[in-house]
Amino acid sequence: MKMTGLFFGIDGLTLVAILLNCGADALGQDMPPQQRSFTASADSTAWKARPIAKVGELAPGGGVFKNIGDVYSLKSGTLLFWGQYGKGKDWALYSCKKGKTNLEFKAFEAFTAPDGIVKEFAYHDFDVRHGYPGLNKASEDFLYLCTGKGGLGVYSHLYSFDGDELKKVIGEGDKITVSGNSEVVVSGVRLERVTNDNQAVIFFVSEKPKVRGWILHSRKGLKPLFNLGDEVPGRSDIKITDFYGPPVYEWLAKENNLFIFNDTLLVKLFVNHARFKEVIIRITANKTEILDSSAALGIGSQLRIISAATGNNLVIRSDKLYHYKNNNSIIILEPNQTFTVDKKGNLTIVKAKPVYLINSAVFLGPEKDGILLGIKRNDQNFEQGLCYFSDGKLAIIENIRPQPNNILYPYLVDVRPAHNNQCAFVDHAFKDDKGIFYSVTPLVIMKNLNVKQGGLYFDGVSKTLNQAPVLITEGEDYFDYSNIIAQPNANRLIVWRSFLRNLDLFELVK
Repeated sequence: MKMTGLFFGIDGLTLVAILLNCGADALGQDMPPQQRSFTASADSTAWKARPIAKVGELAPGGGVFKNIGDVYSLKSGTLLFWGQYGKGKDWALYSCKKGKTNLEFKAFEAFTAPDGIVKEFAYHDFDVRHGYPGLNKASEDFLYLCTGKGGLGVYSHLYSFDGDELKKVIGEGDKITVSGNSEVVVSGVRLERVTNDNQAVIFFVSEKPKVRGWILHSRKGLKPLFNLGDEVPGRSDIKITDFYGPPVYEWLAKENNLFIFNDTLLVKLFVNHARFKEVIIRITANKTEILDSSAALGIGSQLRIISAATGNNLVIRSDKLYHYKNNNSIIILEPNQTFTVDKKGNLTIVKAKPVYLINSAVFLGPEKDGILLGIKRNDQNFEQGLCYFSDGKLAIIENIRPQPNNILYPYLVDVRPAHNNQCAFVDHAFKDDKGIFYSVTPLVIMKNLNVKQGGLYFDGVSKTLNQAPVLITEGEDYFDYSNIIAQPNANRLIVWRSFLRNLDLFELVK
């Protein structure tokens, strides 16, 4: 699980610590059920805080913690995180098991892997600081680790680590069966993302025969997905030319674009077709449907799946922004439309050049018909909009403007699922005066020069933005409710507390 809302890491599935995957991978996706199960209660004082890693204190294996990077909570209860224990490239992967923090691997330090190959794992602090998705991503079962940088943005080997055992997933020289049931010899791999059903999407290249394609990995092993040049299943007239595009496809926005719901696959593909170059397709065992295509896209428009609640309930952005459900398209914003907000906070849709960018979307409510949207308005004011769409109407929840003469400049608003489907947390990414990117929560909202601090969440029932509750604990003062990374079980919470890039990591136990 990636941790969303710390540095930023999109992806994912997840909460992410760069979270530019807060991604998240992050983050690229929904929080796991364990996290959604938490609710603030009168017995919050029963939680006892235990430090996992604190900036300025000794790190296992040597050095002093200078920073905490990406954080991953596995289904097994093991917590994995990257920590900087010295200067520059002095990063290492640490684990927390049964309340004890351990050193697992130091980045850029040679070791002998279980397959007998001497390699070193990399951790890209540049990704964290500048908003790229994290190099490493995690499912609920594994953290995936890459070794050996190669050409075409690929690596020589990909390993999985469950907190106890390191295993090779796939790498240079391996023979695999790919789409079309042909066997190839791998020359390089790249981990693209982890899907909402916890399968890793791996891009591979081979030279003899020359193949470029994608496979899935889970506890069940490897499974072919697509190859370049393949026909789209069920559509012999459409051939695949690319899947996601370049490795930095997640830059600033969550390019989800792949969801698997049981036997339903939702995917965006680049294709070779006379009428369109991009398509969003839904594939089931008996049917292939084109939900949208680039045929009518305007200049500068993007075709992508913003988010999906089920295989038949999603938000798509192309030349228009719309909610697709039960084979019907409900338009949220038309082409060449944006919105203005008057002094009373009322939203008005106006004609203009397409100036919106959807950072993220969360489905709310028992039927998941309410949608909270983080919208960036690329106009002269660089304003952000926290909007809610329900019953065919778009409402502004908060209009967020830059604050002049301050080192913190709002850049994007990100929303992620909270502890249940009734509400969502709101995160905020921004740059400092040196152009370095941050994403943090509690959210800092700047509206008309007034700074509002503290974790915020949107209540899908009352349709209001509220201050997040506080967890008062024994041993370490209190923690903001929105700082929960994960809830491995009913008696354990993983939380963080930070200002800008530095991070203190704790577990709360009963």
